Amino acid sequence: MRPFKLRRRNTIISRIVVIAAITMATTPVVLWLSGFDLYWTTASAVVGMLVSLPVLLCLYYFSQLELRSLSERFHTVSETAREYVWEFDDQGQLVYLTDRAEHVFGLKLEELLGQSMHEFMPEEEAFAMHHWTLGLLKNPKSFSEVEFRTIHPYSGIRWQQISGEPIMDGSGKVTGYRGVGMDITDRKLVEEAQRENLELLQTLLDTLPSAIFYKDLDGRYLGCNETLMQWLDCSREQILGRTDHQLYPTDLADIYRKYDQELLIDPGRRRYESEFGAVDGKRRDVLIHTATFRNAQGHVAGLVSVVTDISDRKQSEKDLIEAKHAAESASRAKDEFIANMSHEFRTPLTAILGFSDVLLENLTESENFHAAKTIKRNGSHLLEIINDILDITKIQAGKLQVERIPCSPFRIIADMMSLMSVRAEAKGLSLNIRQEGALPEVILTDMNRLRQILVNLIGNAIKFTENGRIDVIVRFLKGSEKGQTDKLEFEVSDTGIGMSSEQMERIFKPFTQADSSATRRFGGTGLGLIISHKLTRILGGDVSVSSVLGKGCQFRATIETGPLENVRMIEAKDAKNGRPELSANDDQDNDVPPKLDCRILLVEDGPDNQRLISFLLRKAGATVEIASNGLEGIQKAMPKYDSKDADLPDRHNSEKDPPRVSVDGKTNAEEPFDIILMDMQMPVMGGAQAVQRLRHANYRGPIICISAHSTPDAIEMALEAGCDEYLSKPIDKHRLLSTIANYLTRSSVTKK
Repeated sequence: MRPFKLRRRNTIISRIVVIAAITMATTPVVLWLSGFDLYWTTASAVVGMLVSLPVLLCLYYFSQLELRSLSERFHTVSETAREYVWEFDDQGQLVYLTDRAEHVFGLKLEELLGQSMHEFMPEEEAFAMHHWTLGLLKNPKSFSEVEFRTIHPYSGIRWQQISGEPIMDGSGKVTGYRGVGMDITDRKLVEEAQRENLELLQTLLDTLPSAIFYKDLDGRYLGCNETLMQWLDCSREQILGRTDHQLYPTDLADIYRKYDQELLIDPGRRRYESEFGAVDGKRRDVLIHTATFRNAQGHVAGLVSVVTDISDRKQSEKDLIEAKHAAESASRAKDEFIANMSHEFRTPLTAILGFSDVLLENLTESENFHAAKTIKRNGSHLLEIINDILDITKIQAGKLQVERIPCSPFRIIADMMSLMSVRAEAKGLSLNIRQEGALPEVILTDMNRLRQILVNLIGNAIKFTENGRIDVIVRFLKGSEKGQTDKLEFEVSDTGIGMSSEQMERIFKPFTQADSSATRRFGGTGLGLIISHKLTRILGGDVSVSSVLGKGCQFRATIETGPLENVRMIEAKDAKNGRPELSANDDQDNDVPPKLDCRILLVEDGPDNQRLISFLLRKAGATVEIASNGLEGIQKAMPKYDSKDADLPDRHNSEKDPPRVSVDGKTNAEEPFDIILMDMQMPVMGGAQAVQRLRHANYRGPIICISAHSTPDAIEMALEAGCDEYLSKPIDKHRLLSTIANYLTRSSVTKK
């Protein structure tokens, strides 16, 4: 504020001095014109001059003060500003520069003045600058922000920017140019770094296999990488500024624009799969990631997208699906083959084993008896192989079903002693089964599968031991840590041929044995151990083995016991002192078959099985009638059955009234059958379809399926068709007769 007041005060004083000086100078003239004589006029002039002289001196003094103030202010401004002021004459030579120019050019003012701008520039640019300057002098015009490079004596190349306008004389002739300039080296370095970064970024984007681009709010392309250019077969210039509808087929452009609009309404990110292709190009499957980007003010300015080609992945997925379907088809074909193979083996084995039992019951001569026993033994061995193949197939397919029911470990020990001691004695071996420590009175497991495991392990020990003994130890393993379950361990040791470490690595692989020569020597398929290994894991345990070649093997199999709350633990001494659980004969089926007084319809297509089953049934006291297929079975069960009804829909979908049935469920046959035994796989009409037709006709009598198919699917299909019970071939005589007797008992109770 002080400079302003000083200037204001000086201006007022200057005006007063000027007025006083003018007044004093004009006074003599006024007196002379007014008629005063020369004396007074001259005196007045002298006095005026004497008085005006100090006034004029005072005016000069204040003018100098004002000029000095203005000069200091300009100097301060020029020193603190980034710009410098320059002026050159009509020859292009500098005639004026402010002090700031010394810092910009790195030279003293006296070294700069008198020189032209181009003299401080690199040689390759100086000529162009010189001609540009001459052109301005010839055709004067204002210019702004002209950039050029100069050579600084200490820091090398520097960038400058100047703006100026022509200086005209009174006649309009150009006498030079005046303007301002500034050093823009720092800005140029930043711009160069930004340009290098942008070039690096563009190079990185161009090397990526995904297409990358960004668009403004109107969907016009602002930038892209090489991949997009290759996909569209267009140059960058042909893409930038265009929209999706100008680059892609309409259907694809509509999809892209729809997703873009949704993202602009709700800014963020989006990921979706689509197709990609130029108007005339081939399409590809792509995964598109799109996100909004913002400007410096924080407003959404457009969209950036990354488009990844997933055609190979999609093709791989299709190939995997096709391979999966092919594998499933192959698995189904294998299952069907195994099931058919089982059926074809079990059907003749039913007759072989059944008639062997008949022969063994009636032969008295030793030679014939042993021949029949040999047939029985080999037939049973073949059945075991078939069962093993079915089990391993079910395990591999994940279809093996187990049940967990309460059972006594002491009963299992007794059963094993009774069953396996016969085999051991046949080879002259000693079999010892003992309990170590207390065992739970009841465990929760699949008793049949546990027996299968033990039969395999003990049978394997017997097979590979030529002399010595087999020891089986049963012990309880308490779960010591949190999360561990209680288990039973069965340790089977033998004094057989043993195994090497290499052989032990192979024993749990399907269809292999420790030594291929052992197969020729001892026989077997190699399935027993792998099945036992899988079964123990299904039952919550595992199998391990240790062995010394030539000194025998030791197998340890564990299974979970299930919850043992309120279950009594029994010591070995208590188990041996008359415990009924250890009696092997306690659970033996009665050898005397039940007597049957009933009419049975046997629906079976195999002549041998017809003779065998009908023989067993008639021997038990039943009256048997035979049908060779399902349709014939229906006609015998319902004599007035119309064969055209064979094409009726199954009983679950039919809305027709059930024909030919009385209110108590019996058919109108003259002598109704008490039981129907139905095979499943037969010509003309299969058993499942026949059962469906009977149930559709409201046949309420018991139907028992007897089939060589023993897979869970076959059992389920038979029960869903309407069978009451399922018995697998080869037929067990005692089970068959007991099952029939059980249903006859139920029927008699119902009638009462």
